Amino acid sequence: MTKAMLIWLLLLAFVTPVFSQFNPATAEKSLVKVMVTADGKMGICSGFLWKKKSWVVTSLHAMRTGGKIQIVYPGNNVREAKVIKVFTAADLVLLETNIEAKPVTNDVIALTTFQQGQVAFGEKIYAIGYNGGSKRESDADAGERTCQSRDA
Repeated sequence: MTKAMLIWLLLLAFVTPVFSQFNPATAEKSLVKVMVTADGKMGICSGFLWKKKSWVVTSLHAMRTGGKIQIVYPGNNVREAKVIKVFTAADLVLLETNIEAKPVTNDVIALTTFQQGQVAFGEKIYAIGYNGGSKRESDADAGERTCQSRDA
């Protein structure tokens, strides 16, 4: 194999993921419902699996001091969770569940990458989650939006 061919293959291996398309079906398989109960009140928000099936990223503002955190995986598999890392500037929190004791279905996928940078005008974006505490599974296609100027 020539040196030029080897360089081309290496370049292709690193550039291809940049041009890969967002797959809403894969994203939905990482979606979980997060329930936080504190002071007799329950709040529901969305989360997604990150790097491991036991790690969940969700909104920091949805957490409550001393609150009980439960993660609802597909098939209504409920696991208790605890906070392991807080990202205040991004309003995110990393939670961990103990799914090893009682594994969830194989239908879930932990996300391992994300697209950095700004969304271009006219680019498709997706709203996936349990908006407003929705009790039904999310539909990524129904949440499809197009980024538009605020002046439009």
